[in-house]
Amino acid sequence: MTAERIGMLVTSVTIITQAGLYLLSGGFSAGGKLTKIESEMRMIRQELRASNQMQDYRINKLEEQTPTK
Repeated sequence: MTAERIGMLVTSVTIITQAGLYLLSGGFSAGGKLTKIESEMRMIRQELRASNQMQDYRINKLEEQTPTK
């Protein structure tokens, strides 16, 4: 390989690596929106989990109060 080809190869690898890191870090608008959507989904899951726990507690209390035959 000549020095010119090695230089082109190093430059190409550097550009590809930098572009990949930019995309992975959310450096484009879709990445920012995706991060926001993921955090909102995480919050909704936590709210749903808490709601289910409250419902389970209420059902358990109702079952304890009802007399069995």
